[in-house]
Amino acid sequence: MLAVVELTKRYSSIPAVSEVSFGMASIERTMLEHPARFVIFYTAAFAVLGYLVFRRRQLPLSERTVIYDEQPEPAVRTLNLSH
Repeated sequence: MLAVVELTKRYSSIPAVSEVSFGMASIERTMLEHPARFVIFYTAAFAVLGYLVFRRRQLPLSERTVIYDEQPEPAVRTLNLSH
């Protein structure tokens, strides 16, 4: 039983991936049963995507860049053998 608990802790994303896959499959099934739902789904998806792109372009450039907390790795590494 302890091994199952440890595996569940280690691989907790497996149930989440299964749930998302099942949800997307059910959406796809309903769209295949009623083809008009394809139009509704893709219209909504493109509207959300367009809104996100529009909102991102309104941000100043300084807020659109990714800021890393860590220093980048050096391009050339030395062995530090000199005294």
